[in-house]
Amino acid sequence: MPTYGKLDTYDESEDWNQYIERLDSYFDANEIDDAEKKRNILLSVCGKATYKLIRDLLSPVMPNTKSFADIVKLVKDHKHPAPSEIISRFKFNSRIRKEGESVRGFVAELRSLSEHCNYAATLEAMLRDRLVVGINDDKIQRRLLAEKNLDFAKALEIATAMETAADNAKDIQASAVSSNAQINQVNKPRKTYPNQAQASGVSGRECYRCGGNHFANKCRFRDAECHNCKKVGHLSKKCPNKEENPKPLKPRRKQKGRNHYVDDTSDEEEQYDMFNVEDTVNRLTEPYKVVLEINKTPVTMEIDTGASVSIISEETFRDLGKLKLSESKAKLKTYTGEDMAILGTVAVHVDYESFSGNLHVIVVKGRGPNLLGRDWLKSLKLNWNEIFAVKSVDKDVDRLLEDYSEIFKDELGAVKGVTAKNYVNENEKPRYFKARPVPYALKGKIESELVRLEECGIIQPVQFSEWAAPIVPVVKDEKASIPGDTLLLLQHFYETSVTSSKIKRWTLKNALFSRVLHYVKSGWPAKCPSVEMRPFFDRRNELSCQDDILLWGCRVIIPPEGRKEIIQALHEAHPGISRMKSLARSYVWWPNMDKGLEGCVLNCDHCQQVRDKPPEAPMHPWEWPSRPWSRLHVDFAGPFMNKMFMIVVDAHSKWLEVCVMKTITSENTIAKLQQIFSTHGIPDTIVSDNGPSFTSREFKQFLQRNGIKQINSAPYHPASNGLAEKAVQTFKQAMKKMKSGTIQEKINNFLFRYRITPHTTTGASPAELLMKRKLKSKLDLVFPNMEEKVVNKQNIQKHYKDKTAKERDFDLESKVYAKNFSSGDKWLPGYITEKSGPLSYRIRLSDDNIIRRHVDHLRPRQTADPVITPDFEIETSTPSEIKPLEETTQSETTEPRYPKRQKREPAYLKD
Repeated sequence: MPTYGKLDTYDESEDWNQYIERLDSYFDANEIDDAEKKRNILLSVCGKATYKLIRDLLSPVMPNTKSFADIVKLVKDHKHPAPSEIISRFKFNSRIRKEGESVRGFVAELRSLSEHCNYAATLEAMLRDRLVVGINDDKIQRRLLAEKNLDFAKALEIATAMETAADNAKDIQASAVSSNAQINQVNKPRKTYPNQAQASGVSGRECYRCGGNHFANKCRFRDAECHNCKKVGHLSKKCPNKEENPKPLKPRRKQKGRNHYVDDTSDEEEQYDMFNVEDTVNRLTEPYKVVLEINKTPVTMEIDTGASVSIISEETFRDLGKLKLSESKAKLKTYTGEDMAILGTVAVHVDYESFSGNLHVIVVKGRGPNLLGRDWLKSLKLNWNEIFAVKSVDKDVDRLLEDYSEIFKDELGAVKGVTAKNYVNENEKPRYFKARPVPYALKGKIESELVRLEECGIIQPVQFSEWAAPIVPVVKDEKASIPGDTLLLLQHFYETSVTSSKIKRWTLKNALFSRVLHYVKSGWPAKCPSVEMRPFFDRRNELSCQDDILLWGCRVIIPPEGRKEIIQALHEAHPGISRMKSLARSYVWWPNMDKGLEGCVLNCDHCQQVRDKPPEAPMHPWEWPSRPWSRLHVDFAGPFMNKMFMIVVDAHSKWLEVCVMKTITSENTIAKLQQIFSTHGIPDTIVSDNGPSFTSREFKQFLQRNGIKQINSAPYHPASNGLAEKAVQTFKQAMKKMKSGTIQEKINNFLFRYRITPHTTTGASPAELLMKRKLKSKLDLVFPNMEEKVVNKQNIQKHYKDKTAKERDFDLESKVYAKNFSSGDKWLPGYITEKSGPLSYRIRLSDDNIIRRHVDHLRPRQTADPVITPDFEIETSTPSEIKPLEETTQSETTEPRYPKRQKREPAYLKD
């Protein structure tokens, strides 16, 4: 049986899918249906490199044990991994028809890009939309947009037909021009200058501007001003107005028309369309402009004496405010004969120097320059001296140039009397970089420049140097300049931006990421290869790669080398943890990214200093004393009613004492307390704030002499002494309500009513709890079990308080931030040295000062440096949680001094 076709060895530059398609055609032509035979033919003709690739991909399994379809799919997945659907759609929707690209070629490229977009049933609609949007031809696009019920086939037919018609029209026009074009005569008026070469295109031509041996259009004195005639374009030595120079020929005036002048040298490529030209040598000049004030708005206009009317652009018209346009019957044409779109005419108020009045101006469509025409020039008296100002040059300039030729000559100068010195850091290590090869064409110029620099004394040859930088040859004015590449010495420069090229380099360099990239391209194994691969293995169906950069969905996977820079970029504006995570999840991902972002925020001093105070700690009620007058709470109230008052509250009975204070010195405070103690006795404990009267040495000595323990509440935390604070509030409210009587009479009345009234916490009056009897009054109240009611009331208060509270406890030596209530930072770093109360701590600051703060004014502080969390976590056994020790307080118990009295019911109650 004859064999049809020929099998070629697979070429690496050929698309694998196309090669398999040709191979399938060969099998069909030769009626080869056996799958095993197809496999053997493929393995025998694929070539050495391809066979090695197949064997490496199947290792340790031999290729001849796999089917033909499996081998084809394996190589296809390796060479052409399925790209991300999002990336494929992005490329498809970003494709625009290139310049010179045919419509059918553009459509073919769109079909190729849509292969992995998974458009399915919507493919035709997407191809139609992309064709219309990306056609890059205004005429075709407008034609397609005007078509109703446009589908892809119809859009392709219309676009192809219009493209073909445009190409045919160009061919017809080109043929007509080439057959009809005739050049009868080319006249170019030319000025004659002495010693000017008559032949064009000769390298020895003399420039009429400076007399040099080069073309005039390349002369560097094109913008120079002549000292003789004050005109721009030549030097005084080549001035045509000198007496020894012949007068230039006056060109004859040509008939008005459009002429295309072509210079007789091939170097000049500029071409201009003009109506009338008298001198093709004169350079184009900038337009003359003047600033007018139109409707109180400064407007720049170009002076155009060739324009019969003044015009302004549509953009300038909008800037003048809301003006009403009138219809204009005028027709304007450009110098090329094209009609200008006129929007209308409007009357405006114009102010210029001494002129102030209303003028009419035409508004044209577009954003062109504003023209000041002859109609306005008649009304405005322009300051022509400012407009046509001529720069003057001192006639002695030439003499100065000759007298000080050493300064102005194009050579190296020298400064005398000054010694230059280079300052180098003593600790800086010398750096030596090898010389770079230079282009052969510049070698001679570089050597000549080195000889010149050595002759000028700028450089000198040395046998050895600790410092060296390669030269960077730069050609300027046909001479070679050889500066050193000093940028190589700036090794301290730190590039902070993270780019895709950096991420690609880090990905390929990192061992773990290179393995992940290999699995993404060639396929994942059935089981996870290693522990550190677990985060990627769990997401293997969602990973893709683009230009050797790993992607998880639309998020770029950052290797460990670039995570610190990414975190710094994310935290640049110091957002919170939640906002920082939200921003990061829009762009990047890596294993344990959230922990790294949290550590960055928690270790940022700036973020910690401006944070709000933490949630309030759970309520910690004072222990109810078992006997009256055991613990007193003291505080000052005032200035109130032009007085200061000292409030004393018994924690057990809620008995209240109020003393009027002339001054709140320690001496007066001690005197008032002695007066109270003389009535009720000496307490065991006194609770007060940190006011000077309670923290002075005299007050402490007074307490020490009487055996009284002092407890100071946490600074700037009045709630710690809540019983006294509440008593102050109750006292003030009662005093405000009583209108008659002196201050002392009001105090006495308030104290009596307060002491006989059952307290809301205890359910009994303070007098009954303190004196074990009722004070004689008009009312006699029955009270329940006092201790149980107090505990229940405290529990209720604690329940409601703890709803918004958060329990915190700090160990000794714990790092914390303490609230600063003075000037300076809001939070001060320190560590715990002592627990001074159930919710109070002593903190040693960084300056060794020791302060005392309530737990509500403390926050934990992390001192570890920012650490980038690893890609995986190894579970380790953790010790069981150690429960904090609860403070236990032993209630003081006292033995009764007297036998318990027998209680009997009165006789009058028995009936």
